[in-house]
Amino acid sequence: MLSALLGGSDRPQHLLLNRIVAVSITAADIMLTQNPAGLITGLACLLIEWWASPDRDIESKRGQRFGHRWWLIYEWFIPHHRHLLSHSLLLGLPLRLFWGTWPLLLLYLSQDPMWATLQTPWMTRVLLGAISSDCGHYALDGYWPHQMLLGK
Repeated sequence: MLSALLGGSDRPQHLLLNRIVAVSITAADIMLTQNPAGLITGLACLLIEWWASPDRDIESKRGQRFGHRWWLIYEWFIPHHRHLLSHSLLLGLPLRLFWGTWPLLLLYLSQDPMWATLQTPWMTRVLLGAISSDCGHYALDGYWPHQMLLGK
């Protein structure tokens, strides 16, 4: 499947596919909305794979990487690799987004009420970028679309 086309399902292949997805989703967003704010979607896609990848549950096995210590508690919380708490759109993505950004989120929410935060256009673009990033990651791991919501 996709992993055969890219030569595997390791970190270099995930990063390559993430770049392809980020450029594609940015182009689609800008073409559909005629708004350069579509760059936020692509940037979010890139940052999610870099900072809050579904594979953060195995970081200690990969060696040191930026932010490694921040994710150790998350890694201990996940029972095994590709568990639905790490590799699913409904549970894994929100958990990683919360864990990876909670200090920034608290700072932002202290200055803006929750209802306004969830209604901002940039938040929609960030979520679209995050979902696109995870879908590309799961596809490379061999997930079918119906398995992406709750994992295998």
